[in-house]
Amino acid sequence: MTKYEWESELKKNIHRLPVEEINRVMEYYDELFADKIERGYGESEIVGSFGNPVDVADKILADYDSENAKKTEIEPAPVYKSEKITEEREESVCDKKAETKKAGRKLNGSRLALFIVLNVLTAFAFFIVIGALWIAAVAVIISGFGCIGGGVLAAIFALFPVFGGMVASGFAQCGICIAACGLGVIIVSVCGKIIKFMAKFTWKIFGAIGRFICPKEAAYE
Repeated sequence: MTKYEWESELKKNIHRLPVEEINRVMEYYDELFADKIERGYGESEIVGSFGNPVDVADKILADYDSENAKKTEIEPAPVYKSEKITEEREESVCDKKAETKKAGRKLNGSRLALFIVLNVLTAFAFFIVIGALWIAAVAVIISGFGCIGGGVLAAIFALFPVFGGMVASGFAQCGICIAACGLGVIIVSVCGKIIKFMAKFTWKIFGAIGRFICPKEAAYE
């Protein structure tokens, strides 16, 4: 009988045990087999020394039932390792939440002074650049909406020459108006993405400035 056949027979006969207990038994015999292999024993010789898998299974089941009966009589239900780990994680999360509540930010006078001096020396160039970019972006997106609105209105008025008999001229004007609307849509779409990026960038920049001026200080009890 091979090691695989012996283990399969054993596992089949102890199937009523909990999965953790079955894994523990199989790991025990795996380690025992590996130890004997290192000592120079052959596979069939090792498997023979283990005994009949059915008899081994009967002994394991009897020992388990006996031990389980004793624990039920004199001990509370065991706390398995997974439950202990869960409890430890919950305690750790609670501790972290408590520490987070205690953490706060405090204005650092020296950092604030340094920030003000740097801006004065650079003539507030940083804020001027940020403001100019926002003004330009808003102006462009307003022009895009202007193109859309103007194109729609102009297209409506361009229909009057069509009804008046000037078909070619009216349709030409309508085409130009529709093109203006399309251009406005492109401008609004592109500029909208740019403004979205600028908003995130500005938020991160001012957030970093705020964290620099007001660093976090945790107070522990």
